[in-house]
Amino acid sequence: MLPLTQIKTIYISNILEGYYKSYNAMKSQKEGLFWTRFDTFDSNRALLYGDDNKVIITSFPIHRPHFVHMLHLMGWKKVRNISPFKPSPAISTDCMTDHTLKIELITIIKNNPGVAIIPYRSTPQFQKLIHFLRKKDLIFETPETIPEEKQFILNYFNTKRGFRHLWHLSYADNPPHVQIPEGFITQNKKEAIDAAWWFKQDNESFVIKYNSGVQGIGIELIDHKTLANDKEKFTQQMKDLLRDKMWNETIIIIEKAIPPNERAESISPSVEVYINPQGEVSQSYVSDQILAEDKRTFRGIYIYPELMTDTAIKKTFDSSIKFGRRLAQYGYRGVFDMDLIRSNNNEIYVVEANLRRTGGTHLHELCIALLGKKYGHNYHSLIEDIYLNKKHCLTYKKCCSLFADELYSNKKHSGMIFANPDMLKVHILVIVLIAKTRRQILALREKVESKLKKVIAHENSVSRE
Repeated sequence: MLPLTQIKTIYISNILEGYYKSYNAMKSQKEGLFWTRFDTFDSNRALLYGDDNKVIITSFPIHRPHFVHMLHLMGWKKVRNISPFKPSPAISTDCMTDHTLKIELITIIKNNPGVAIIPYRSTPQFQKLIHFLRKKDLIFETPETIPEEKQFILNYFNTKRGFRHLWHLSYADNPPHVQIPEGFITQNKKEAIDAAWWFKQDNESFVIKYNSGVQGIGIELIDHKTLANDKEKFTQQMKDLLRDKMWNETIIIIEKAIPPNERAESISPSVEVYINPQGEVSQSYVSDQILAEDKRTFRGIYIYPELMTDTAIKKTFDSSIKFGRRLAQYGYRGVFDMDLIRSNNNEIYVVEANLRRTGGTHLHELCIALLGKKYGHNYHSLIEDIYLNKKHCLTYKKCCSLFADELYSNKKHSGMIFANPDMLKVHILVIVLIAKTRRQILALREKVESKLKKVIAHENSVSRE
């Protein structure tokens, strides 16, 4: 057992905690269950946050062989992972109700006064946990958490509606360098259909957004050509599209679809920004988002030097810093990102902001710990979710053997790292690739894909026999 002193940070990986109610509202219980399990195991990526001297609290223990390997690879000496005995969807609540976990957490804070407690995102359950710990006169910091009395600000501005509102507040005096798509904040399904009809009349494709959507859930990209020109038929088509019970809630966003520039090297970039405890705003990193074939489902990010010098991206960072300053005035602290799209005429549009740690924060912090703060100028790095067929049971042990030649080398500063083997439980292989050039990282990605295809082909042939 590691000593409980010299711990600098406690990460509470409460990904599911913020989203499980949205998953429960999905029409398909099967899909809702998938995303619930996805977030449960996705939380174990928190091992990659920060550096040494940390505790990671997850719903289920991080895969032990992977945990040991990462500590050896990174040279970490004091990292500990703790979990509840019977996890609920809200791990912050578990930290108060699971007796063993509660005592461990309190002991760690007592032995490390001033320790920073950092969640994936601030939630009502997390705020209750902080209140619970403060009542015990424990000394700790929450550098990425909005004060409890201002929690409304986070809840409001972290929605699709709140983002559009804050955008206009941020640039009331000076127009931004980039724009958001033209759109409407509608109060119910009927008004949403009327707004959609407005776009249809102008032969414009549009996007329908659930106000509290996550993971691409609650986003419908609609090609106006697929819809009837007759309003009555159009209305029925829209009602059919919006049958999921989530659309019965108030507030639906209808906005113009921005056709992406498929010829551009960077189609769907994203910028991440950090607001420190003093309210100072700084850029973290810029990346390309890796999207699924549907062009809406997030699969990962790719960080590389050319993005650092992209003129359009630099302008976006300027706008995001101003957005962050306004957000800081309202009391927000910690990480947020802005998802972008590069249009046919090469203009950048901001389509949403996420007020939390993001799908790339762990890659960014891992690369800092591994390669230094300037890694983005000197290396190519990516993290990607590779979806596997459910009938193919790849284990961590099999993967280590299969990709033995591709594994990361500290001497070469390149190779593959398993980001989170626990995601194999939902048939997803999550990998980090690092290389010095684009050619090298693409070649590495091709080797991984080729080996996966071969092992799957072999398993198929064996099963037929």
